[in-house]
Amino acid sequence: MVMRFFRRHFAAIIWITIFVFVGGFVILSSVNFIQKNKNVVFKIGKNNYYVKDYMDRLEKTRQGLIKQGKDYEEKQLKGDVLDGMLNEALIARLGKELNISVGKNDIMNYIKGQKYFLQSGEFDYDQYKTVLSQNNLSPSLYESQVKVMLLQNQLYGIINKAQAISPLFLLDQNRSFQMSDYIKFTTLDKDYFKDLIKIGNDDLKNYYSKHMEDYFVQPQVKIAYKELPVEITQKDIDSIINQLNEIKDEIMKKKLTFTDAAKMYSEGPSASKGGELGWFDKDTMVPEFTKIVFAMKKGEISKPFKTKFGYHIVQLEDIKKENGKTKVLARHILLKLVITDEQKDNVYNDAMTYYSKLKNEELSKFFKDAKITEFVTQDDLPYKDMEDVFDYKKSGIAGYPFYKEDSNTSKSFWVLYQLIDKKEGYYKPLEKVEEDITKKVEEEKIDRYLDKSIKEITKSIKEEDWKEVNFTVFSGIIEPIFGKIEDEKQKEKYTNASKDIIKKLNELTKGEEDYYNFNDEIYLFVLLKKELPPLKEGDIAGAKNSYFYNFIVQSSYGDFLRYLREKYNIKIFRDRIGL
Repeated sequence: MVMRFFRRHFAAIIWITIFVFVGGFVILSSVNFIQKNKNVVFKIGKNNYYVKDYMDRLEKTRQGLIKQGKDYEEKQLKGDVLDGMLNEALIARLGKELNISVGKNDIMNYIKGQKYFLQSGEFDYDQYKTVLSQNNLSPSLYESQVKVMLLQNQLYGIINKAQAISPLFLLDQNRSFQMSDYIKFTTLDKDYFKDLIKIGNDDLKNYYSKHMEDYFVQPQVKIAYKELPVEITQKDIDSIINQLNEIKDEIMKKKLTFTDAAKMYSEGPSASKGGELGWFDKDTMVPEFTKIVFAMKKGEISKPFKTKFGYHIVQLEDIKKENGKTKVLARHILLKLVITDEQKDNVYNDAMTYYSKLKNEELSKFFKDAKITEFVTQDDLPYKDMEDVFDYKKSGIAGYPFYKEDSNTSKSFWVLYQLIDKKEGYYKPLEKVEEDITKKVEEEKIDRYLDKSIKEITKSIKEEDWKEVNFTVFSGIIEPIFGKIEDEKQKEKYTNASKDIIKKLNELTKGEEDYYNFNDEIYLFVLLKKELPPLKEGDIAGAKNSYFYNFIVQSSYGDFLRYLREKYNIKIFRDRIGL
């Protein structure tokens, strides 16, 4: 009985899917304290969501799947958990904007009403903890689930009651490209602010002390390295060719069909389909494969041949002409060449012999074909495994050999490497970066001044100095504001600037102003209005709720979440969680 509830709602418990409980989805609450470091997995506005919380959720999800006996693919699981966190945070943010709140009493009242936590008809806290523990949950995490579920129920109620929501808050995505922005703008040269802001030596020193890491020159090393290949022997090759010939012989003697043989012996992805490759032309397969197959006759079985995937035999089933191209229908059996542990160990022993000698000799003396880098930073090392060279105090020290497999070439090797020379990292002195710092301080002071006095500045500008323009997403903003950009190399810069300005405009309401610092000029703009063409007869009445109606009531939930991601300008740091 207890477990039936959790099996039924398992997607909610592991925080991957969203459609569960009343109204359809569960959202976990999130941590909103600010911490400027690399522990943030994504940001929504000024709110940070942390790697630690993500990893905790990932592990609990993984353990929950294991407990349920469910298979999973690690990369897919990581992505699903990240999407779950993102979607939950988005809905929580939306609820906050709509002034929806859920208190502790609301949460506990819901929990106490669940029969899975009752003993003799009464809520029992020990029973509550036991049931959660059996499903890899803590009370705090489960209560967070309940909180966002109740939040969602309130949100869903607002949608169904069609309460007034600004059409600019949630646009009808199907017509958003028709939205026109009417603005007026002007430009201010930075000379405008010369008498309004003052920059002294203390300003430069303070900025430098706060941003010293920006002026740090990374350490660099010069290294020599050699890749010792782990190679398949001729004996291995002969063995695999003999196996394929024996399989072919069984087929030719009609002891089994090519299809059955492929199912039994092939190590390729098409084995379960009897080696079937379907119809393909000369541009589909790797050249070695194409050369063999397109020289065969219908019904023929090839001799064993090699591609980068291993060794094959192929049966040509049919040939046809289609749209001027020759196509073939074929099956194949693939046996892969696999590096054995013994082969790895043999080359490892060689690598260790050289490693012991490198304490007194130069690697390039042992190997005329040794590779030598220029001075490189840690990010530019040939292999990440070499990064310990930055800890070496003097040249000549060799790093411990490491093993690599190149998936592109199917080659394997042990790598020897040695530090040749090193340049220590250092901070550029203030006098060397004074010009750059002066510019940054100037920008900061102008920004602070504008943040404080933008309304007064806007009022002080003469009406004839403003230019009024309008544009849509479809027509674009670059030309109305910046003019025609002829230089192709500059277009990306102006495209990025136009996106930044649109983001700022989307945060304004009618009559509000903002600014954008670009190309040593301040672009000052005022939103006059945003306008959608009137809805046609038959459209959902009162455009205010059409977006909600289309994407929630009709359950196109993925599109709604994509819209919210754009609306809240999410920043995601996938590399920090291995994605």
